[in-house]
Amino acid sequence: VRLLQLAAAHSEGGVQLRWITGAEVNSFGFRLLRSATGRRADAVEVTTAVIPSRGSDSAGATYGYLDRGATAGVTYHYWLVAIDLDGATEEFGPATTAARPSAIFTVHLPLLAR
Repeated sequence: VRLLQLAAAHSEGGVQLRWITGAEVNSFGFRLLRSATGRRADAVEVTTAVIPSRGSDSAGATYGYLDRGATAGVTYHYWLVAIDLDGATEEFGPATTAARPSAIFTVHLPLLAR
């Protein structure tokens, strides 16, 4: 797998993960691992099943996964595990979330006119 991007960000309902591949040669699928400590040894699997590959030898694909088990306000580290057809694996990451979810606030100020 040729990985182009791996990102994780807090969103409503959990942490939204997104990854983009450029090519997927002999790829079976993907798993995602999460750690709140930043240590790979503490990571647990968050995917309940392998996410099937959709790319090919000459083209990649865009993937997304919502980790509903994540708690808002906690910094998480995610690893993407690519699984080949022969069972071999390759890990990418970690992608790290910010400690607090970003929020956009709209402030309405009074209109003053002369």
